Amino acid sequence: MRLLKKLLLVSTAVVLAMALTLPFVGPASACETGTSLEASKTAIGFKETTVEYNWAVQKSVVPDEIELGQGQSSSVQYTITVTRSPVSEVTRIGVRGQICVTNTGNRVTENLKIVDRVQYQKPGNQFKDLIGASQTIIPQTQLQPGETRCFDYEILFAPVAGAIAYRNVAKVTITNHSGHMGCAYGPEPKVGFSLPSNAALTEIDESADLTDVENCPEGFECIPADPGPWHLTGSGSIQFAKTITNVSAEECERLILTNTVTLLEGDTGQSRNDDAEVAITTPCEEITCETTDLDLSASDTTPVVNQTVTLTATLRLDDGGRIVGHPVELWDVTDPQNPVSLGSKLTDDQGEARWDVSSNIAMTRVFEARVSFEGEDCDPAGISVMWTAGGQSVPGLTGWGMIGMVGVLAAAAALMLKRRLPA
Repeated sequence: MRLLKKLLLVSTAVVLAMALTLPFVGPASACETGTSLEASKTAIGFKETTVEYNWAVQKSVVPDEIELGQGQSSSVQYTITVTRSPVSEVTRIGVRGQICVTNTGNRVTENLKIVDRVQYQKPGNQFKDLIGASQTIIPQTQLQPGETRCFDYEILFAPVAGAIAYRNVAKVTITNHSGHMGCAYGPEPKVGFSLPSNAALTEIDESADLTDVENCPEGFECIPADPGPWHLTGSGSIQFAKTITNVSAEECERLILTNTVTLLEGDTGQSRNDDAEVAITTPCEEITCETTDLDLSASDTTPVVNQTVTLTATLRLDDGGRIVGHPVELWDVTDPQNPVSLGSKLTDDQGEARWDVSSNIAMTRVFEARVSFEGEDCDPAGISVMWTAGGQSVPGLTGWGMIGMVGVLAAAAALMLKRRLPA
């Protein structure tokens, strides 16, 4: 028993000695200094419907082809059809506002955090948090002493059936608030709000503007009855006439009058366009066999065997004007009783058509170019080409042979003359 008492006395003495050697440390709040906050907020309930539209435009013209001689006019009718269609409709319900926080202390805030939430109340009950209707704001920088900063918020939620009131609560905390060091603590402002009964309507691209641009061909005058522009707020159509006059356009032309309509959507600025074309032709001078001249020429009339010769048919008006794009057919009429077609070609922009011909034996070939207008065959144009064996006389054409060849040529010439003479 005495031994136990001695051990207790020794232990007590050791503990007292250790306690005397340690410095005194009081409560943390007695040594550390924090800061303080003030907070206020606004809350506005909203119900908003946003409708976005899309537009389409089409343009047509009647008639789409006219013929005008100089001094003549014609009217065409344009129709512009515009369609406006809703592409989306979204309704948003919620609360928005600002939370303003002031650092009223002398220290920079630490771990500033704002948790904003929606609460609702039913008859006979306290306010409750609406699950999922909250927003957390963590500023990128802390508040300096004396600094005030406001933060925007917006929370969307579905209205609660049977709710008689709503309010918005913002819990603003820091971890160095005086009296609560190390704990998330701060003010909790509350403000009530209500939801509007009717939604505010916002329309995107509810209107559009139309402009019409024409490309009147040279030599014509184009005057629209209504040149626009037009402002549209819905689907519809616009019609207007345009008078087209041939002032100085050349004969025998085909020109295109293009009108382009452009629709510009009011908010997004998206552009839509369409065009309509009118083909305008000017009458041609009447072309007949009597008003034209056909000629056939050869690049060489005395080539050697196997040499290629180019035959050129030239089709012109009597006044020298070129006839472009008209078919000309070439015939080999060396044997008048058995003529052979060498094919038909259209005259080029110079009024000419060309063929390449040759012969692998020494002989004379006779060719004709033939044309027709409105079913009437015109007098052909002819030419003879004599292929020789390297510049020597054609074998077998001495004496009676030469006389025979002359006879062939005479017969061909007689046939050509007969075709030129009227029946």
